[in-house]
Amino acid sequence: MSAAVASAHSHTSRLSEGEKYYLRFDDDAKLRLAQQNRVTRELMGGSFLSSKVVSHLQSIKDSGRRPRICDIGTGPGDWLFDVQSQLKGLDIHPVLHGYDLFPIHFPTKEEQDAKDVQFFKLNIHDKETFPALVEKYDFVHLRYLSIVIVGAQWEPAFKNCLTLLQPGGILLWEEILFDEFEMSDRTQYPYAAKIFDMGVAMFVRHGLLLNCSPKLNPLFETHFRMTSREKFSTTNLDEDWQRLQAKNMYMVTREMLTKKLEGGGRAAAEELNFESVEEANKVADLSMEDYKKGCLTNMTIGQWIGEGYVP
Repeated sequence: MSAAVASAHSHTSRLSEGEKYYLRFDDDAKLRLAQQNRVTRELMGGSFLSSKVVSHLQSIKDSGRRPRICDIGTGPGDWLFDVQSQLKGLDIHPVLHGYDLFPIHFPTKEEQDAKDVQFFKLNIHDKETFPALVEKYDFVHLRYLSIVIVGAQWEPAFKNCLTLLQPGGILLWEEILFDEFEMSDRTQYPYAAKIFDMGVAMFVRHGLLLNCSPKLNPLFETHFRMTSREKFSTTNLDEDWQRLQAKNMYMVTREMLTKKLEGGGRAAAEELNFESVEEANKVADLSMEDYKKGCLTNMTIGQWIGEGYVP
């Protein structure tokens, strides 16, 4: 689950943007995001752009124009830098822009200039934060935002993102399919199971949609001339990659738990079915031991591609 873009309109809530985001912003979070990007890249066969997308970008380059690409919910921009590297090998040098609600994750201005990638703050739920572009993007990418979009927000958030896309352009959206998550023997690894269930319960309690297919399928079919969907599962990866994914899942759930306890103390612990903050932290530590013993939590990613955007 990458750095999110927003969980609600900032001007309609008393909570700060950071408080509405369920994960953290420290060095461990940056490490988790980098690991997550590596696992996802491996799932995609070592590259993030399919032949369809590359052909689209190549045709734009052949027309004499630099392709324009943006990444929404970009975090520290790992996806953008991987795409830049992939396309450089094909002699394609696109304009690359990253958008996120939390600039704290962005590379420094010096790093952005050196790598020719720019980053901007944006809230997918607030159309006023979307730039009025003279030149829109040929390709828009989004990843792992379902943990911060409640049911009624999907359509307006989707349409806001479409305002960045060039007519005829391509949009790619990737989400973890939590309803297809697989965990090792729960009786053998009870603490990892309990912490994982806690994370899912937090999503459900906040009205977040774990199965995003019913929302994304009709939106893609309505706004694009061609749509396709694929699934990728970490069960098909070597064991080392599965273990990295398990470690990443532990880091996600531990971050969620820590932030929840920091904000609510004993009351938050009881809400999560722990008797105390101390018990919650102890179970989280024991869950890490479960992962070290061999517990695996394999994920399935759904990838939606819309080709030929029709405004």
